[in-house]
Amino acid sequence: MRIIYDNQIFHLQRHGGVSRYFVELASAMSKINDQIELRITAPLHFNSYLNNSQRLRKGNLYIPKSSDLLKFNQFVRKTSTVFANNRISRFCPQIIHETFYSETNIWKSNAPRVITIYDLIRESEGFNNMQAKRKQESLNRASQVICISEETKRQLKAHYEVDDRRLHVVHLGVSNQFFVEKTEGNRRKEILFVGQRSGYKDFITLVKAFSLSKSKLENFRLVAFGGGEFTLSEKEEFKKLGIAPNSIEQLGGNDQELIERYTAASIFVAPSRKEGFGLPVLEAMATQTPVLCSDIAVFREIAGECARYFSPGNSHELSQILDQVLLGNSDKSKSTASALKRAKEFSWDLCASRTLEVYRNAQN
Repeated sequence: MRIIYDNQIFHLQRHGGVSRYFVELASAMSKINDQIELRITAPLHFNSYLNNSQRLRKGNLYIPKSSDLLKFNQFVRKTSTVFANNRISRFCPQIIHETFYSETNIWKSNAPRVITIYDLIRESEGFNNMQAKRKQESLNRASQVICISEETKRQLKAHYEVDDRRLHVVHLGVSNQFFVEKTEGNRRKEILFVGQRSGYKDFITLVKAFSLSKSKLENFRLVAFGGGEFTLSEKEEFKKLGIAPNSIEQLGGNDQELIERYTAASIFVAPSRKEGFGLPVLEAMATQTPVLCSDIAVFREIAGECARYFSPGNSHELSQILDQVLLGNSDKSKSTASALKRAKEFSWDLCASRTLEVYRNAQN
């Protein structure tokens, strides 16, 4: 089977969950059998995950800097698409997996299309007609549609008209590198948050919960990994809440540095009000770091009984549970062992094999 992953997400994201998904999926898919020929066709791109893959980056030129000056990014996208169309025509794919949503049919190929729906967060918050039209047209083109969770599938059906026979739930996986030996003795007094902080990610609820307990302020540090440096408004909020600069820190780095933060943390907290999946929850479970999540359907779907939960947006409840976990004497070994076992049920190899079934359905 000849499969193309198109270039759309790779010139939109330098880092990000969607581009990471396709690089991980492509890597796992290529190992299934020698009957699969798979290409990521992104002749010009800005994506670091693709650039770091020795095999997948072949023929795709990484551009380390992006800029809207003189419409440079727009020029890169258009040029990349022209080259990609030529490559696709020569490759004659049997499946094109579109990596993002496009109002128009970009590719000059009659190959069946597959689209992945990551979340319906914008729809739930209200969004403009152009955004809806892009997603609807992508859905209309697709022979088969992948949702990354049951909750995403439920929301998709609530917002769009899609034939249920075309819908498939395929969970994401957690990379093998996150399964590291347990290092309880090396845990530091840190509360870890990972990813973007604004909007529905609701980092501010965690910050407020942290500020409510004097014992946490004096004995623990709050670490935010990724998401860029703290903004001026965030720093002003920290000051207003009485959080000293040495009690809260923002860090960034590669996967290995992220793994080190997971294994160093006393607990990982995911306070999101909405999510399509929530990969950091799985990553924390794989590193056997205790997990505390907002009580939303998708986190229940992923973590089950292997995490503790609090009401979304409730900083007082979150603070109380943090006190119980961090300052109590409860034995965490049983819960982290269960979490590790559950995390192993979400692999990229399994994601790839189930995605291959979707491709076969698309061909038929």
